[in-house]
Formats: sequence, structure tokens, C-alpha cells
Amino acid sequence: MKIVRASYLVVWALLLIWFAGRDAPNFFNEVRRDPASTSAPDASMNYFLEAMLAVPRPVDRLNTMLAQLPRSYPIVFVSPKHDDDRRDFVYYAVCYLGWPRKVDRLDLDAHEQFHRADSKQAVIMFYETQPSIESPNRWTIGPNLIVIQPAEFK
Repeated sequence: MKIVRASYLVVWALLLIWFAGRDAPNFFNEVRRDPASTSAPDASMNYFLEAMLAVPRPVDRLNTMLAQLPRSYPIVFVSPKHDDDRRDFVYYAVCYLGWPRKVDRLDLDAHEQFHRADSKQAVIMFYETQPSIESPNRWTIGPNLIVIQPAEFK
């Protein structure tokens, strides 16, 4: 029984040495080529939002935009109606960054359009859909997110 246990441990030790010897050079080459960036509180959110909004540092852009608006203005997040985890992630990121603002969500079918009648003092965010509101006061945060300022914003 001791021989079986000893051979078992020897086999695992040899495998560990073989994997470490095989992969250590690749690991060190990757670290040298692309060192880890400095950590920031919004690093993980930026990483995912960059891919979804197709802009660098989208958290900074959203924070800068939201800082210009009074906290009393609610946000309406308008997006196409379909099951999509990316859309949910962007919506929840806007909720997180927009806090303490109220953030409503409106999912539209392909033939529906958003009408601003009840949302004159709201910030309207169009995600992956073209804005149905003509306004000279808009911010573009990449090709996938267009933000329309409130109608009464000065």
C-alpha cells in the first residue's frame, strides 16, 4: 500500500514539475510583454464597457457627463427588446454610475419609437438604437450609446 501511495505522489510531483517547466517561460514572456495595468476602482467595469460601448474609458465619459447634470434629473434607458446580457450589463452600469438618480428602463420592439411626452426633465440614453428625438443637445458615448439632454436643461 505504501508503494502505491509513494508512486502516486511521485507521478503528481513529476507532472507538476513538467507543467511548471513547460509554462513558466511563456508566463514570464507574457508578463514582460504586457504588464498588468494599475488597478483602479472602476477597472473591471471599464474593461467590459469598453467592449460594449466601443470607446476607451467609458466610465470616465459617463461620470463626466453625469456630473454636468443635476441629480434631480432621472435617466430613461432606451434599448431594443431582446434577451441580451450585454444590454443588461450596460443598464446596470448606468444605474450604478447614475446613483442616486432614478433610472427607468424602456425596451422597444423594432417597430416602436420612444416619445418624450412624459420625460421632458429626463436624460434619455439610447443604447444600440437610433434616437427618435431630434435634439442639438446630445452626447455620443461611442457608436452604441447616445445621450439626449433634458429638454429643459440650460
